[in-house]
Amino acid sequence: MDKKLQIINPIASKHKTASLYCVIEKGCKTQCKIGVTVDPVKRIASLQAGNKRKLSFAWLIEGIIRSDCFDTERYLLDRFGFYFYGHSKRKQLESEWVDATPSEARYVADYYLDILIEEAS
Repeated sequence: MDKKLQIINPIASKHKTASLYCVIEKGCKTQCKIGVTVDPVKRIASLQAGNKRKLSFAWLIEGIIRSDCFDTERYLLDRFGFYFYGHSKRKQLESEWVDATPSEARYVADYYLDILIEEAS
């Protein structure tokens, strides 16, 4: 598979894996939600239930060691800052929407995951 769709980690099969995702609201180009899930279909349905705007995955990276997913999510949230209902905050919140385009978030995610994979080698 293309790296843009999946990162293949040779030691991932020895560990529990998850997916790192980026969700966008229809019509919004400058914010996205970063998160971790083991079931992308259920996660997008859960997010959609609480949002009146149409949501979709901007990108999804599957098959990542779960701890690497959470480390990368935290790195992205720290890097971009995140907000809750339009108000900037720096503490942990229910909804981690970042002030970044999906492509910016993906670039940083790929960069950080490459570091984690190289450190594990």
